[in-house]
Amino acid sequence: EAAGLPNLSKRLQISCSQKFLVTDKLEQSGASSTEKLKIALIEMNFLSERIEEAKKEWIKLRSDSKVTAPTKTIALLGEADCIRMSESIDHNRAKSCYQMVLRDEKLLKTPAASRALYNLAWLTLQRGNKHRTTANQLFEECIKKNPKSKYAEASLFYLTLVNAGYDRKLAEKYAKEYFRIYPNGVYSARLKIRLKEIYNNSTKS
Repeated sequence: EAAGLPNLSKRLQISCSQKFLVTDKLEQSGASSTEKLKIALIEMNFLSERIEEAKKEWIKLRSDSKVTAPTKTIALLGEADCIRMSESIDHNRAKSCYQMVLRDEKLLKTPAASRALYNLAWLTLQRGNKHRTTANQLFEECIKKNPKSKYAEASLFYLTLVNAGYDRKLAEKYAKEYFRIYPNGVYSARLKIRLKEIYNNSTKS
């Protein structure tokens, strides 16, 4: 318990600055007051690295016969997040959670649904560099289907970084697009620094 306190403290500081734990106010819109409380408690377990406990609670929440669509989406994403944080990652189970959101017409219309594609791209990357092309396609799909979402900007940022060490021409294409769409973007300064570091390291090696 004590060993995890520094991590928890840091995460809570980030949460305080951004004014939400894992899911923000927009993503929770449409959820009932009771559901929002349950979501907050489960997310606290997740941030405290009580992963298995959080996963069980997400499953319980999404299985409730009276659960609202926005909350069911959040619970499926939360369950998948817990799986991805487990020591032994069940990629297929996590993928099925995301697909349950993406293939359900009702869930797909919920505010948090845009994160399903974004996280599915990350899940794909976790399987190794040989899946990078598929991950690229998922990030691009996230941008295309959710152009005004914060995950669109994040997708373009990571498309640049993920490919920078393997395909400089492709990475520069994504970088150019990022700076065109988001000249004052959340990741602008960070992207310039990271690209410089990556390219400097590649020159030395």
